[in-house]
Amino acid sequence: MTYKTNKEFLKMFGYTSLEDLPELPRYKLDENQQIIIEEMKDE
Repeated sequence: MTYKTNKEFLKMFGYTSLEDLPELPRYKLDENQQIIIEEMKDE
């Protein structure tokens, strides 16, 4: 799936560029096909 944005959208949320956006959480599916969100690591 692909998403698009524009400068007005970013400005509405206080961002100036795509690089300012937070990283998306990492996820995987378990044996029941349910989403498991993995802990994000501070680097």
